[in-house]
Amino acid sequence: MQHSYVFDVVAVGICLWFIKSYILGICHTKEEKFIHDEAPRWLLWLVTVIVCISLLILVSADVGLLPIPVDSVYRVAVAGFLMWLAMALYTKWNWGISLSDKEIKKRNNRQMIMILFLMFFLATTLK
Repeated sequence: MQHSYVFDVVAVGICLWFIKSYILGICHTKEEKFIHDEAPRWLLWLVTVIVCISLLILVSADVGLLPIPVDSVYRVAVAGFLMWLAMALYTKWNWGISLSDKEIKKRNNRQMIMILFLMFFLATTLK
C-alpha cells in the first residue's frame, strides 16, 4: 500500500495542535478556550494524549517504522477521536444546562448536534 505524506503531515499537525491547545493551554479561539477551561482536566488530558499517541503510531505505521497494519491503527485513532468528541459533547452538555441566554443556548445546541453528526460519520468509517 502506498502511503501519503500529506496525510502524515496533517496527522502530525493535528497532534501538535491538540498538544498546544489542550495540554499546554495556548488557545487561539473561543471554542478551544472553552473546552480547555470547562472540561474535566483529567479527562481532557487523557483523551488528548490518547489521540496524539494514536496519531503518532498511525504515522509511524504508515511510513513503515512500525510493523503494524495501518487499518488496525486507524481504528484505534478513530476510537480516540470519538472519545475526545464524547468529552467535548459532555462538556458542552454539562455547561449548557444552566444557560439562560437563549442565543448562546441555541449556538451551543447547534454545536452539540454538529459534534453528534461528526461522531456518527467517524463511527461509520469503522468497518
